[in-house]
Amino acid sequence: MMKRLGTCLILWIVIFGLMLPTNVFAADKSMLDVATFTFSSKKLGVGETATLKVNIVAELTTLTYGQLVPKSSDESVLTVESDGYFNYVITGVKEGTADIIFSAPGWAEERYSITVKNPSQEEKDYLTYKDQMSALFEYDSIVHEAYNKNRMDISAASRKERFIVFNNVIVPTYTKLVIGAKKIKAPNAELQAAHNIFLKSVKLQLEAFMLMKQHLSRGTLTDAGFKVANKKMSEGVKYDTQFGEMLDLYKKKYEIED
Repeated sequence: MMKRLGTCLILWIVIFGLMLPTNVFAADKSMLDVATFTFSSKKLGVGETATLKVNIVAELTTLTYGQLVPKSSDESVLTVESDGYFNYVITGVKEGTADIIFSAPGWAEERYSITVKNPSQEEKDYLTYKDQMSALFEYDSIVHEAYNKNRMDISAASRKERFIVFNNVIVPTYTKLVIGAKKIKAPNAELQAAHNIFLKSVKLQLEAFMLMKQHLSRGTLTDAGFKVANKKMSEGVKYDTQFGEMLDLYKKKYEIED
């Protein structure tokens, strides 16, 4: 009797399970499979704003923009408001951490942690220094594009053409970069120490460019003629790597998001 009863219960469980909708046991779908959420920053100061862009990327999905309206988990820390066509503005209200939440029936909830914290003096100094250095990036971009195009296949036939590029573009433009770098005064001692390494880097690279230009001005090209220039260039690149590492350590030390 007990055996028959047990068998009967198992059958009812199997039949009942078959009668249930399949989505009862299905996991909620991931919004990230069909949509993207792009934040301009996940850290802001009190009174500062960040932008949030919502974009549905899947062509066939039941998820709609109307369902993807973000909410703040704590509006005393930060608020989020619509700013047009599925763009949103996040505003820091007071220091703390809160989540931006997306939720919709049948979809797994998405949460993004946002920190509201006024920048430290060290972060302010870094941003000031970064802004000063940004003026040099254009020079660096012009020079390295020209250099990479003209550093290879230097021969007697291409010598004059390469010399013109070094004489008219590379050397004068990089000279402007070095002059600009010398004028920069970093806001604190740590950043100044890093900047001093940067100055060593760009001075050596300028010397290397000038030696290359000088050798290209001659009628005969030799490997030995470029050897000294290449050595200086390598030394300059090493200092440039050290400069980058020093900035990375500074940002890590003061929890700066770049």
